[in-house]
Amino acid sequence: RGGERLTSLGAYTVTAYCSCEKCCGKRNRPGGKVYGAAGVELVEGVSVAGWLPFGTEIVIDGHEYTVQDRTAKWVREKYGGRIIDIYFDDHKAALEWGKRQLEVWEVA
Repeated sequence: RGGERLTSLGAYTVTAYCSCEKCCGKRNRPGGKVYGAAGVELVEGVSVAGWLPFGTEIVIDGHEYTVQDRTAKWVREKYGGRIIDIYFDDHKAALEWGKRQLEVWEVA
């Protein structure tokens, strides 16, 4: 990576979600846009939910993401805080991603 340093955060459970009611419950989607807890519009291929500080850039399986949303507290507790949830526009794509154990790297 061009001058950036990657620091391993260790193995995380990595799951996927979308904005549907099944993944997120009933939510207000103003103008059809989906906003994360950081107040920014979520974008497939960019946005993840987790408990790292908002704006933290991470690399999972060679792809860079930004923490822009939060996982539910009960989910965080279930996985000891070691969970990252990747945002997808489509529920089917999120289901196809499934649940994986992967190393997560922080971009410094």
